[in-house]
Amino acid sequence: MPVKVEQKLLEKRTVMPSSFIGGPHDMMRRYMDAMALVRRFGKLDIFLTMTCNPNWDEIKRELYSGQTPQNHPDLIVWVFRAKLQEIKDRLLQKDILGKGRDSCKNHYPRPFCDVTIQGKDSYPIYRRREDGQKEKVHGHELDNRWVMPYNPYLLRLFYCHINVEACGSIKAIKCMFKYIYKGHDQASMAVREADKEGSEGNVDEIKQYRDARWVTPQKPCGGYTGLI
Repeated sequence: MPVKVEQKLLEKRTVMPSSFIGGPHDMMRRYMDAMALVRRFGKLDIFLTMTCNPNWDEIKRELYSGQTPQNHPDLIVWVFRAKLQEIKDRLLQKDILGKGRDSCKNHYPRPFCDVTIQGKDSYPIYRRREDGQKEKVHGHELDNRWVMPYNPYLLRLFYCHINVEACGSIKAIKCMFKYIYKGHDQASMAVREADKEGSEGNVDEIKQYRDARWVTPQKPCGGYTGLI
């Protein structure tokens, strides 16, 4: 005999399409496209991240008395874009790292090592020499085991946080691209009574994205100027 089920008890799912730029399905699509490119053209040589420094001289000298960089998100976007173009030119046109086709949660301090070798988990074990030198940072003495991979030339030139990693295997490539396309940091919490309507397990991806999204001033500034 047919079983009657009340319509309100059926789970409903509202899906955000991949055509919405920045949504979870769009990020997953971009990740899959990136992995397809790796399969076609081979793995990358390096993974490099660059973080904007609001205290750059190009930003501070354009501020009026009493202003801070946070008062001019458009200026931050323009300067960062110029810096990004400059580092791309030096990497791709001037070949500063040669021709070629990240924190404590990453197991710091790392062990001392005389030479750079390939690790068992597909990540390189970088050279960290035990030379006895130590630096005091925030009241703690740190040695070479606490040094993250970096490039002195890029740090001096751009004066911001730049992390450089060698891509040693396809496993590392997958981790890198997941890091890029994981989406924005989000946090969402809701409290409701269990017997109220709307608590039957319905999933609304659009509402989840709207409620959890955090937009900084630089994002819309970069959007309407075409710089991001």
